[in-house]
Amino acid sequence: DFAAATPFEFAELASASKLLSGFGIEAGAIMRTLKMLGDIASGTSTDIKGLAMIFGQVSAAGRLMREDMNQLTERGVPILQALADHFGVAKDAVRGMVEAGKVSFKDFSAAMESLTADGGKFHGMMEKQGQTLHGLF
Repeated sequence: DFAAATPFEFAELASASKLLSGFGIEAGAIMRTLKMLGDIASGTSTDIKGLAMIFGQVSAAGRLMREDMNQLTERGVPILQALADHFGVAKDAVRGMVEAGKVSFKDFSAAMESLTADGGKFHGMMEKQGQTLHGLF
């Protein structure tokens, strides 16, 4: 049902779900995480599996690493701004926090969720893209 209501193929979602599960994301949180990642993927025109991989890597490490932050930025995910808003600091300060290992998975996850919450840049993007001709196909 979830796949039918999104612009993603069932195989893409199943693959992303397996990745998240393999990284230890709890079964009860996988659908919520897929929705969040799907909204971001729809808004950035990137693949959901790649986002799931990065999200899982951060989860497994317990903190955000510079490489993961750079990969998200390259995909058009404004993670620096989301973290700056989360911590109430400038974007430049976030870079230092990441380098110092001070951005936990919990903080990273909250910042990602803020991008898809009410008023967030990617709120409801899967649904919006699912209503386009491409999404309907």
